[in-house]
Amino acid sequence: MEMNHTQEHVKNKHVLINKSIGCTVSECKYHAEHADFCTLDHIEVVKHEGKADSIACTDCGSFEPKKVH
Repeated sequence: MEMNHTQEHVKNKHVLINKSIGCTVSECKYHAEHADFCTLDHIEVVKHEGKADSIACTDCGSFEPKKVH
């Protein structure tokens, strides 16, 4: 599988955006800030029920809260 990364210049730093992983969770430290994508190479999708039978049973296990300055 080919990685779909682009490098963006944001706030005087380069940010690598993974356009293969869409993300709207702006509270996550891995969110691309100015675009609805993740900056990680891959994410871990986890389930929090014994059997995942709906979207409500799964989460992004790679989420980490963005630090408030």
